[in-house]
Amino acid sequence: YGMVPNLRDNHYATLRTILHAIEFIDKEQRNFIQDRKEWCNKYGMRDESDAIQTFNDFLTILTYHLKKQDSEDMNRISDAVINEPLRKELDITTKGRVLTGDKGLDELKETIDRIKNKSSTYDIEKQILPNASYEPVFATSVVSHGIDLEELNFMVFQGIPYTTSEYIQALSRVGRSREGIVMVWLYPNRVRDGSFFKNFKRYHEALDHEVRPIPVKRNSILGIKQTVNSLFCAGIIQFLSNKHGKPLIHKKDIIELDANDKEELVQFIKSVYGKHININIEKEVEIRINQIRESAEGENTFFRDVLSKSGEYYYRNQNGMRGIQGAMVLRPYFNTRNLLNKINGGN
Repeated sequence: YGMVPNLRDNHYATLRTILHAIEFIDKEQRNFIQDRKEWCNKYGMRDESDAIQTFNDFLTILTYHLKKQDSEDMNRISDAVINEPLRKELDITTKGRVLTGDKGLDELKETIDRIKNKSSTYDIEKQILPNASYEPVFATSVVSHGIDLEELNFMVFQGIPYTTSEYIQALSRVGRSREGIVMVWLYPNRVRDGSFFKNFKRYHEALDHEVRPIPVKRNSILGIKQTVNSLFCAGIIQFLSNKHGKPLIHKKDIIELDANDKEELVQFIKSVYGKHININIEKEVEIRINQIRESAEGENTFFRDVLSKSGEYYYRNQNGMRGIQGAMVLRPYFNTRNLLNKINGGN
């Protein structure tokens, strides 16, 4: 649904949307408990478990903001717009979380864990008790990549994203396991948003055609060469480290890999690409291990750095998923700070 706020700004409109959604969910949960069979018949639910799952699926509301400051402002003023009426009328509250590009991986992971935990521990009887809480997430484009949660099914946009591809990426965060609800509050004083409002239905009917096709297939040789080194690094740092119960990050760790480790690493990489692959992964893995083993670098050198100093272009260009391994967390074995200390040669 695309809407333009009347006599109010988009902050207020988005927050009021969250407020009314929570009020509706709370009211319907109470109606369901009073007469479960009648409620299921009214809304066409198969049975009680289907109804409870539906409530659970829409428990967390996600909002999207074009600017970091907007998401911060939403969280700051939500107490006045959302919590005051909720506390007064229903004795419940919200505890919003902000996700922006300057949040670390730990905070992102914590938010994801909280969403999953909220869903896995959902109890409809407790959710209507006094002091029950809802946890909306106020986010920027940081949620557009890598946040794939079945628990997210209700999203509110505060303004239309700057590009169609970003809009598609963002709205794809919801409705991954069932039909999702997406609402867009357009800015009435922005010409671009006004155009979207006037052509909202037609724009969405042609949405897929607005994105330029990428002339690279999944099994393209160039695409594989650009990514195989990243998967090699990720497979060792995440997959094999988890198997061994300790971080494998130094040159000496790679030298000590046995035949089974190498085979599992090969299968890990193959599983990412799928069946159709036009490159010898066994050879690619062996070449990289030999490159690390035969290098003049010290045994405590981060193996990714050994590859990055190689004369091979793709080793230098793609030395580990855009460098994210430098901040990866392999819980429960060690935290980010310990990992970075090890990488930098610390204790």
